[in-house]
Amino acid sequence: MDKLKEGEQTVLPVPAEEEPEGCFPLPDGSREKTGRIVPGSDPFPDGDPPPDPSAVARPSVQGGIGRYILLFICAVFGSFAIFAVAAGIGEALGKNEITLPALLYGDVVNSGITGIPKNGDGVILAGRVKVPAAPPLTPNMADEAPGALEVEGEDAGDEREAPEEVTFPIRSVDLSVPDLISVINDTDYSPDFASIAKKERTIPPAADLYAEYGDGAPLVLIVHTHGTESYMPDGAADYSSSDSFRSLDASAGVVAVGDTVREILEKRGIGVIHCVSMFDAVDFSSAYASSGEEVARALEEYPSVKYVLDIHRDALITASGENLRPVAATESGDAAQIMIVVGTDGAGADHPGWEDNLALAFRIRSGVASKCPDLMRSVDLRPESFNQQLAPGSLLIEAGAAANSLPEAKRAAVIFADVFANEILGE
Repeated sequence: MDKLKEGEQTVLPVPAEEEPEGCFPLPDGSREKTGRIVPGSDPFPDGDPPPDPSAVARPSVQGGIGRYILLFICAVFGSFAIFAVAAGIGEALGKNEITLPALLYGDVVNSGITGIPKNGDGVILAGRVKVPAAPPLTPNMADEAPGALEVEGEDAGDEREAPEEVTFPIRSVDLSVPDLISVINDTDYSPDFASIAKKERTIPPAADLYAEYGDGAPLVLIVHTHGTESYMPDGAADYSSSDSFRSLDASAGVVAVGDTVREILEKRGIGVIHCVSMFDAVDFSSAYASSGEEVARALEEYPSVKYVLDIHRDALITASGENLRPVAATESGDAAQIMIVVGTDGAGADHPGWEDNLALAFRIRSGVASKCPDLMRSVDLRPESFNQQLAPGSLLIEAGAAANSLPEAKRAAVIFADVFANEILGE
């Protein structure tokens, strides 16, 4: 479907001073659709720090020897300060599961291209690629012409011309890999993937959970850390250099894909909470910190939730500008290929259960492959945790890429959700 069902809503950023209700089920059974976005504080505020009133002037050092000694002392302490600041930034990034490209590019890419794979040959992807810089999102962005620039100065003739738009091709590719335990290992670990794939499930089946928490209790939480991620129009053959691949319209991107997953799970009798907040709309670099706070709050309020899906879409753009469209043929039409991202404790997060999440990813990948052999890409194992340490059944789902269309992503979501329901129900 191209539009959300009843309850469709575009979620806009809310001011930090407001205390929104959240986006979870209400006691009467209805669902709250109010967005809840928690902007992070700016770690690098503008301006200089206030002067220290306790600082006193120090006498200058007379003579060449004294001057060199002072320079040496300053160099030593300066080097130490630089090291301490760098370590602090690195620790902050690790805790928030933010990778460096998020600061450099304004976007995070979960996979990249080392070579264009031939159809079905199973070439593994690795590394990262840069996606076009995303412009700041504002509530009225839909009313602004793409690439429009404000007039500078009083003279209308002072207006600058918008940068020339360049178009690049979209190329359809098959990134599926036949090996059911194929992994893109971006960590420093060398686990025995075959043994992990044989691990027993750690989460009881739905019937046991309902016996403990009551019928209808929510078992799944769906969130979108990068909720503004959107897709290309269906059938597009190229894209423009002005495209941002982001939207505040909840019906145009990954939030709509999450709603498709919710519908399928609920049809199978599984309780779902769908948080429709766009955590990257206010501050991209704090998106994971903000979504993590929301996930933690939901888990505290609903202890029955045992699975958390963070649904994204990938971006695969080559150095020459080709936008890759990973696609598989299904009975209902072309579907966007899916990649499951599993986080670890490699970046310092307290995440001892990541191997159980990897085993879960292997089981789902195998189940999807039995229905559509070409739908699943390799599992991406990452050093960042992506908040997956918060719940035992947490996965990050890449539903297609920026070159896919929303209908393609939804077709994939239907197949994925049906297999995911089998896992939850223990079937």
